[in-house]
Amino acid sequence: MFNRGVLETNMLFRALAIFGVVAHHANFIVFPGGAAFLLALAGYNYRKFKFNSFVRDDSSWPSTTRYLAKLVRPYLAVVGLYFIWKGTFEWDTLLLVSVTLGNHAASIFPLWFIQVLVQAVVLIAVIFSIPAMRSAAKEQGWTMALLLFAASTALTLINRAYPDLPLIGGELTLGRWFSLVFLGWLACEARSALKKAVFVVISIVYSLYFYEFTSTTYWIMVGFSATVLVGSLPAPQAIAVLANNVARASYYIYLSHIATFHIVSVALPIDTPAVRTAVAMFFGWLAWYVVDDKRAFHLVIGTLRNGFGRSVERANLT
Repeated sequence: MFNRGVLETNMLFRALAIFGVVAHHANFIVFPGGAAFLLALAGYNYRKFKFNSFVRDDSSWPSTTRYLAKLVRPYLAVVGLYFIWKGTFEWDTLLLVSVTLGNHAASIFPLWFIQVLVQAVVLIAVIFSIPAMRSAAKEQGWTMALLLFAASTALTLINRAYPDLPLIGGELTLGRWFSLVFLGWLACEARSALKKAVFVVISIVYSLYFYEFTSTTYWIMVGFSATVLVGSLPAPQAIAVLANNVARASYYIYLSHIATFHIVSVALPIDTPAVRTAVAMFFGWLAWYVVDDKRAFHLVIGTLRNGFGRSVERANLT
């Protein structure tokens, strides 16, 4: 018998979505839309885990600064390596605004996700730096989430009507992606049975209108319906641990998977879509485990120090 565990549906779909992104980019399983759903889940998790610190700190900036540091540091590391490898420099990519300026095709294209996520986090911090907005969100969370979602969706509609407008025009428009973030924020506020039902209808109408009958629509409809209506599922302990680890490592997996594809194509004799997907998932998880997990980080650093110390000691003896 397997030991039983509990798996939150948002963690399950977060793991499935990052796997979908990597598999799609590796041409292993073509089912796009996972990145859009991950962006919406980022809004869900940001509301769930970060908003209370806005109220506790009486400011949106302390926790935002800490979170941005976790996002931006590995981004800059990858971008720096990219610049060295290509022998080029893109200031808009470095400052996380290449998507906003419409230059995403010239940079590391998959990093649009990180840029939009960082911009959304900054926007949320600006909104809730106003005490009245924090108070309103605390007292009337559902109403505030509806207003934020409606405003960002209106911006998306303006983009559709006037696609040549600067900043909000084009394929990767701010309104389009911010509306996904606030859709996730709204999902987290849907706590009563009535609000859950209303949210499911909103998510279905939204995804069908903007994404029609594409795989992105199914990611949003199925993923958020399960997250809001089900909440958690019983699962074998091993599956729960695996899914939770992949979900928690999703940012690093996303950040590193394209670079890993290149390494696989050069270093390994077998370069198939399945191998690229598996290796990218593993090395992204490993990067998260080493860098973001403090115990693992200190273990690695301690091992390196001890190894270096022994090497010096042997050198001195000889």
